[in-house]
Amino acid sequence: MSKRKKKKYGSGFNSYVINKGLVNEYGKQISSTNQFIKKYNGVYTNGMIRLGSRVILKNIGTQIIETYDIVTTDKADIFNNKISEESNLGKILLGKTKGSRIKLPSSKGITEYEIIEII
Repeated sequence: MSKRKKKKYGSGFNSYVINKGLVNEYGKQISSTNQFIKKYNGVYTNGMIRLGSRVILKNIGTQIIETYDIVTTDKADIFNNKISEESNLGKILLGKTKGSRIKLPSSKGITEYEIIEII
């Protein structure tokens, strides 16, 4: 019976992925790793919201302007307007462009936003 070989990446890649918590303590790849790799292999083009983007949104109903930073889960802090890429809003925003409208479902109903700026 042959043993399965582990995929090998450059040492920098392995240490980065392990430090970010995308590989469990046994070296097993977890589901978000594939999403992580896609994000950094050119899936998103310039002008699209991605991890690290600052996004300025306008609430269509109230006309209130809000600014959010898209960050990893471990850096999320809603009190400082840093939302996780895995939050409901973060998932909806990823890949969108300036001028797009999004709908965010919540317990109060659906809130519609327009993307004013991506920094």
